[in-house]
Amino acid sequence: MNKRYQVDLQDMQSVCELNYARLSRLLPQLEQLQAPYAIDVGSLHHQRQITFSAVEQSPYTTVLDVRQCDLALTWLPPAAFRVRVYRDAQMAEVISYQGQRHFRARYGYPNAEMYHPDEKAQLNRHLGEWLAYCLREGRSAYPVLNK
Repeated sequence: MNKRYQVDLQDMQSVCELNYARLSRLLPQLEQLQAPYAIDVGSLHHQRQITFSAVEQSPYTTVLDVRQCDLALTWLPPAAFRVRVYRDAQMAEVISYQGQRHFRARYGYPNAEMYHPDEKAQLNRHLGEWLAYCLREGRSAYPVLNK
């Protein structure tokens, strides 16, 4: 008998708090982020660029677009997260991934969209892995100039 997936709110909250802490280290100017910022990661032969753009600012929240462009694989569409940063609660959560929005905390399985039962939790952990990668491997952070 399969056990039904139960949302672990404490785990989800700690993942979102870690994501906020990582974002704060990457973008200390998060509250007044004006221009998009880019971070170069990867090896000399396989460069990637992660960009952070503020889409929406309010007194307590910021919505960021976080995109990974693989500079060597131009045919590959960039991976893209939309992240809501709750500055007052010091949490950051994924609200959109690859243009898909409104993820539920739990899905039945199987389902028409083929989401995992814990899809939302996996996306937040995936964002955390990305941010940790940027902190560990990032070589520079700089504003992206408009062309």
